[in-house]
Amino acid sequence: MLRNIIVTNASMLLLNLIPALPLDGAQMIFSIGYYFFPVARLVFALSALGIVTGISGFLLALYGIAFERILNCSLLIISIYLIVSAKRASNTLLTENILTIVQERMHDMSNIRRIEHYRVSADTLLYELIPCLKHNANVCFSFLREGKANVLEEEAFCCALLKTPSLSISHAYADWTEMQRKK
Repeated sequence: MLRNIIVTNASMLLLNLIPALPLDGAQMIFSIGYYFFPVARLVFALSALGIVTGISGFLLALYGIAFERILNCSLLIISIYLIVSAKRASNTLLTENILTIVQERMHDMSNIRRIEHYRVSADTLLYELIPCLKHNANVCFSFLREGKANVLEEEAFCCALLKTPSLSISHAYADWTEMQRKK
C-alpha cells in the first residue's frame, strides 16, 4: 500500500511538471521564457500544449477502455481538466501581463503584419479583448455607435488599455478621437 501511495504521488508530481497550461510546469517555463520570448506567443504556445496534452491523455484513456478494458478515471478527469482549463489559464496569464504585452506590441508596430478585424459591440470592455492581441497581427475593432460604424485601431486600443482597461470600446474611441483632435 505504501508503495502504491509513493508511485501515485510521484506520478502526480511528474504530471504537474509538464510544461502545459494550467500545470505548474507551464508556470515555471513562463517565468523563465518571459525574459526571452514575446509574452503573448509564449502564452499561446503553453496553452496549445495544454490542450494537446489533454487531448492525448483523453485518447490514451479511451484506448485503455476500448482495447485493454481498463477504465482510468483519474486520467479522464485530468485530461478533461487540461482541455477545459487551458484557455482560461491562457486568458488569465495574458490579463496579468497586460502591460508587457502592450509594450511589446507598441514597440513592434513598425513591422508590417496582417490586420485582423474584429466586430464587437460598443459596450465591450477593453480587457475582454486582450486575447485578440496574442496573434502575430495588427488588430482593429469595429463597432456601431449611434448608428455609425467606428473603428478603433491597435495603437488607440493599446493606449486606452494601458490607461483604463475597464473602459468600454466606444468610450476608448471617444477619448482617442478627442485626444487626436486636441493635437
